[in-house]
Amino acid sequence: MRNAASRKIPMPQNVGFGQVYEDIGMKVGDVLETLSSRLGWKADTPLEGLLAGSADIVVSGISTCAMPSVDVVRRTIAAKRNVILCDGHPFYLYDTYWSGLPGLQETIDKLPETAVKRRMIEDAGIAVIRVHSAWQAAQPASAAQSLARALKMPAVKGSAGQDFVVCDIPATSVAQLAQHIQGDGKRLIGNRDWPVSRVAIIPAMATPARLGDALRDQAVDAVIAGEVIEWEGGPYMIDVQGTGRKCALLLIGFANSLDPDATALAQWAKGNFPNIPVDVLHNRSDFIWSVKGPSV
Repeated sequence: MRNAASRKIPMPQNVGFGQVYEDIGMKVGDVLETLSSRLGWKADTPLEGLLAGSADIVVSGISTCAMPSVDVVRRTIAAKRNVILCDGHPFYLYDTYWSGLPGLQETIDKLPETAVKRRMIEDAGIAVIRVHSAWQAAQPASAAQSLARALKMPAVKGSAGQDFVVCDIPATSVAQLAQHIQGDGKRLIGNRDWPVSRVAIIPAMATPARLGDALRDQAVDAVIAGEVIEWEGGPYMIDVQGTGRKCALLLIGFANSLDPDATALAQWAKGNFPNIPVDVLHNRSDFIWSVKGPSV
């Protein structure tokens, strides 16, 4: 039976996320229940859910982020929040495919950085909840839409279940499009002088299947993506160009491409936990730069 201090009193309004309630002494376990009932999170999802902290922690506030870095943990502590909702894994893992190599998790557990970060989280009484799969399943286009908004590119309405967006922009060149994306570390496959007027945005890992899905639209002449595997997505785009299509690929970094979606996750959290403070913490390190439109 749930403790009376964490009971939920129904309220008579609705904001599109199901019934909204007032939270009195809400615990992390209540957050997990809400993630299950309203977002479709499953407790048996490997490497996701409550990855640090206790379900009995009383929630003082929520931080949302893409990558739960040490900097994000410090800022969460400074803001007096004690729950982090995130896309990435706090201890450098991803899923059972990428992180399932024998001995990998054990090796990561022995890293001194892992120990320092784990101790920092434990000492502050923070709960880290990873919602990667549930968020992606419930909101497949959210990361792409968030990145498009950050780049100030209006997205064309896509089909249901689509995990990328297409944006029509004023006629420009690949080089000018690259300049529109502020920050270092961009990579290009294609010719900087090719014309661009329709851009597909594919956050995170752009596999040949995801790229091919977006390129079914023959008007797409550039793709902005997070990352490609060097022996898959890269060669695929080289062959797209080799068969005569002038379509450039701009890579901005896996984590960079997901960072703007922390805002959408925060909006969802505010709608479902209306009496709990919610902050958006964008990564701000030298490696993970802010994705922004052109300076005014």
